[in-house]
Formats: sequence, structure tokens, C-alpha cells
Amino acid sequence: MQPLEDQDYTVLDPPPPEKRTRWRVDVARDGRRLVHRLDCAAGSEGGSLATDADALRLLAQ
Repeated sequence: MQPLEDQDYTVLDPPPPEKRTRWRVDVARDGRRLVHRLDCAAGSEGGSLATDADALRLLAQ
């Protein structure tokens, strides 16, 4: 296979590690933040997505 001329393939490149969202953050009823892996069954579908740095910062708070 060869790339087609004049086609932009940059959308296929994965984002740099500092921008990858690998975590889902839920807020519990008591206000605590819970951090789950994206494939964790306990995490809600509605939680916000977080990068590694975001998750570490939230856990440290």
C-alpha cells in the first residue's frame, strides 16, 4: 500500500501522550472525584475524560 497524493493523513496519528485521554472522572454524590480507566465497568458513561496528568492532579487534591 502507498499513500494517495494530496491526502492528509495527520488525523490518523495518535495524539501525544500528554493529550491522550485514558481516564474517566466521575463525581460521587458526596463530592469526591472517582477516577476510572476508560474500560472500567464501574465508571459511568457520562463522566468527563482526563489525561494522565489531569488524573494525577485530581487524585492529589
